[in-house]
Amino acid sequence: MSEGAALVRAVRAAVDDAETELAAMPFLIRPMVKRGFASRTGKSYDQWRQVLDRLAVAATPVEAARAVPGIGEALASLAENFRGAPERARRGMGNDPVAIGRVEEKARVRTAAVEALRAWIADSAN
Repeated sequence: MSEGAALVRAVRAAVDDAETELAAMPFLIRPMVKRGFASRTGKSYDQWRQVLDRLAVAATPVEAARAVPGIGEALASLAENFRGAPERARRGMGNDPVAIGRVEEKARVRTAAVEALRAWIADSAN
């Protein structure tokens, strides 16, 4: 497996895990969370999976950048969404330090995965 494919797989896991968390949320909140994700990232969960599928077949950063024009900016939005999750959780969950700690750890892992893929693709500009 190429480096790019492994990086894409990590981002896909982050997106999938984020969507899976919706099942644990109260039913009435789920649509708001889904809309918020799409609004902040510019894509729905399914659209992100489609983009990541196109990136997964790219063997080089140049191919990845060509496969999805504007991917660097799109990934920056996705990373920022994950980075901001703890603050949104504090507003929605109150001040439960254990729950917020879990959200912070997930946010770190997810953000790191997106930033690693973004950096790999940015190598095509160098």
